[in-house]
Amino acid sequence: MLVALTWTTSAFAATQFVTQTIQSFGNVGQFSSLELSSGDPRIGYWGGVRQDLKLASRIGGAWVIETADSTSALGLHTSLAVTPSGDVRISYYDATAGDLKYASRTAGVLRDSASACVSGTVPA
Repeated sequence: MLVALTWTTSAFAATQFVTQTIQSFGNVGQFSSLELSSGDPRIGYWGGVRQDLKLASRIGGAWVIETADSTSALGLHTSLAVTPSGDVRISYYDATAGDLKYASRTAGVLRDSASACVSGTVPA
């Protein structure tokens, strides 16, 4: 069981490591997916306590945690991508409905799709 989501970096050729705790309550961090945006990490993951999809972003040295979707047991098997403009896209599995879903953050607004992905299409 995971008890915390952490981020570890090395500034000196892998000789000194610095670990930051992103979220430390509940069973968090499973099904995580990571990508860098201008050197800062973006992590999509399953928030086990409420069984929701979370997005952690390090912005200006501080961690910001957002809930992307919390309607049921979801956020499993995340896959995260960051567009060239810095917008975040996350696909994830909704275990309650048995659907592949999609969330995005565009222009600073994070939202989940109202419908599931169907036959390779992405909801608007």
